[in-house]
Amino acid sequence: MNQSDPYHLARHAGEQLYHFHGGLRLRHNKKMSCETPVEKAALATRYYVPLLQHSGQQAEPLVSAGQHVLKGDVLGCFSQLGSGYIHAPTSGTVTAIALHPNSHPSGKDGRCVVIKPDGLDQWTELDPLSDWQHAEPGQLVDIIRKKGIVGLGGAVFPTDFKVSEASERGIHTLVLNGSECEPYISCDEMLMREQPDSIVLGARILQKAIGANRTVIAIEDQMGVVDQALSAAVKRSDANDIDVVKVTTIYPEGGEKQLIKVLTGLEVPSGGRPT
Repeated sequence: MNQSDPYHLARHAGEQLYHFHGGLRLRHNKKMSCETPVEKAALATRYYVPLLQHSGQQAEPLVSAGQHVLKGDVLGCFSQLGSGYIHAPTSGTVTAIALHPNSHPSGKDGRCVVIKPDGLDQWTELDPLSDWQHAEPGQLVDIIRKKGIVGLGGAVFPTDFKVSEASERGIHTLVLNGSECEPYISCDEMLMREQPDSIVLGARILQKAIGANRTVIAIEDQMGVVDQALSAAVKRSDANDIDVVKVTTIYPEGGEKQLIKVLTGLEVPSGGRPT
């Protein structure tokens, strides 16, 4: 949503809900998954870390076979904007950099950094930004890029590119899509239940990075626990420019274009992007 909106509809996103054409009301099957706390997986015996796990150019390896790495160390990067940094998932020894099967849409083998864990899962030294409120937007974008943050959709689009584009276009409303309308998927709901303060903090940082005036966190009307958790987190943060908005649970409302239509009444043009 950009400032070419002459009627300022998007600036009031969520104050009135609209409808998109079609949609299915599906019975949800999330009771078991939403009543079981998220568990941390055990360490694997080998890690095959693809150097291309995002849209854009493949990262170039910065490590070599035989090198010991710590969790969070940079394994590879590509200097161009819109290409993700790749980090070590645990501490251990790099045993090879070679072609292996991966989940890339091409179906071809991809270049991977192979790590044998040492079992310690030891973090590298971290350098968090303590005063993000006074950071320049460009500094926040650079941090997002170097942390390897990418989208979790099919394109795995680097977040720094989206944030930069949004900032240049003049985005006034940031929408966080918590509408998870697929009947069996519950990972987003559990994240919002268990990490509401982190989500609100992330929203505030993103809002500053893109220069938005307001943030809308859209959730389904069936997510009562999530509504309570996020609303409490917003209150604790003293953020008066973040709103939690409940939308009707109907498939495929979790699609970004459908959600924008529901929140604003605006349609993303065919072939266009939401930013």
